[in-house]
Amino acid sequence: LSKKFILRGMDNILTLLMLPIATTLTNEIHILGCDGRKPEEDYFWKHDRQSQYNDLMDSVKKCHPGFFNHCVYEDYYSQHCANLEQLFQEGEETGKSFYSLTNTYIPALVKRSA
Repeated sequence: LSKKFILRGMDNILTLLMLPIATTLTNEIHILGCDGRKPEEDYFWKHDRQSQYNDLMDSVKKCHPGFFNHCVYEDYYSQHCANLEQLFQEGEETGKSFYSLTNTYIPALVKRSA
């Protein structure tokens, strides 16, 4: 980002902004709290109640029905996992290292567990 301030269009804040900023600032990235999606879950993934505005999610769904009514959560999650793997591989090719510091269901992070 320091050479060319361009971001890829991504559907998730981790892949859209957090990883690009982290890889711009350092070569070693430690990741916490990206638990992924348990196989039995039927939403994106479970969110921590202390950091997610759970009480506002119904109003978000009402404001953006075109997204929520047509979202196939399994497909969204699969694409998110593929995007993460691709970003990690691209970063590793340039000398970046990624480490997951918590348990996760995301395959790209499982492979990079510290």
